[in-house]
Amino acid sequence: MPTAYRPPLYPLLLAGCVPLGEHGRVAIGLLHVVLGVATVGLVWVLARWWGLGELGAALAALLIAGDPILLAQSAQVMTETLATFLATAGLVLLAWASRRPTKYRAMLAGATLALGVLCRPTLLLWTIAVGVVLFLSQGPR
Repeated sequence: MPTAYRPPLYPLLLAGCVPLGEHGRVAIGLLHVVLGVATVGLVWVLARWWGLGELGAALAALLIAGDPILLAQSAQVMTETLATFLATAGLVLLAWASRRPTKYRAMLAGATLALGVLCRPTLLLWTIAVGVVLFLSQGPR
């Protein structure tokens, strides 16, 4: 009797690969590669926005690209690659929203972080911490 809890987002993504039959494994592998490359790109963008310069941004992107835990887990059918992508995308969208705040940008950032929680429920604590830091960084009103 299976007893493990599985958050819904990752199995839903994998369900899209099932109709591909024999090619489903290739599709899952491609999904992980795309998520990994997108995460590296987003880290580079975020590092540039945060003023790390070209060299700092390249170093940050290389650190993510060569992270041994992410590399090992990206070869498995596990949520690490998707969760890392969603957390990074959420940070990029929050930074984007803070540069020129609009309701649309805030909602997009919130939706991305919510998807992260549907992938890894522990990201809820991280999302709350990010919200507190954003609130405190706004200074007195």
